[in-house]
Amino acid sequence: WVTALRNLTKMAVRDSAVVFGDSLTERGYVDENGDPGWVAIISKHFARKINISNYGYSGYDTRKILPVLPHVFPTPQARKHKFITLFLGANDAAKDPGHYVAVAEYQANMERIIQHLLPLTECLVIIAPPPVNTALWPDRSDAFVQEYVTAAQTIAQAHGLPFVNVLEAMNKHSNPHKEYLIDGLHLNREGNQLVAKLVLEALPYDVDQLSYDFPLWRDIQGENPAEKMARAHELPYPCRSVINSEP
Repeated sequence: WVTALRNLTKMAVRDSAVVFGDSLTERGYVDENGDPGWVAIISKHFARKINISNYGYSGYDTRKILPVLPHVFPTPQARKHKFITLFLGANDAAKDPGHYVAVAEYQANMERIIQHLLPLTECLVIIAPPPVNTALWPDRSDAFVQEYVTAAQTIAQAHGLPFVNVLEAMNKHSNPHKEYLIDGLHLNREGNQLVAKLVLEALPYDVDQLSYDFPLWRDIQGENPAEKMARAHELPYPCRSVINSEP
């Protein structure tokens, strides 16, 4: 089997994606009650097809995220990510000295971030922040968040990028703070499910049309799976994209 593996002339490469943002992204794996977060939901959706990395930074606004950008997304990059999500604005819209970033600066920062990310991905999705319960977070309000949502939408439209308007979607409910938020700011189970649904709808990919990086187990059964795997990459088997490698 070792010889068969060495005889592979091509190497399968699984596509990658990155979710990038603040605590709404960092907490995207699981909420405080142990329910799956929106990142976990979309990761399961693309299992064995796209590896999704979570770069969420609790408490970060667009000003704080800028120094992080070249470290998370160095250039040049060997292969483009399948998609990147950019979920920022909730902290920029907090009227406290530790977070507040004026709308004009937020818009300028978002522009800089987008310009850095565009060459690195096939699809960049802009996600606007959700509503917030002012009774629990007195330095924040839905009306103020709306200004940042509008700014984000303007930038997304200018670049022709998919835009996920979480605030608008959640405000269709009569009590969005109770229905979608676990602590008045972060997402609960229903909130995560809604964000995952909106993100998947915004992505231009049909998961059933995406291929696996390596064959299914039933296609390499037998005493020499490596040999069958080698043949699978020589034949028109629906594997993921491949790159040439040294034998």
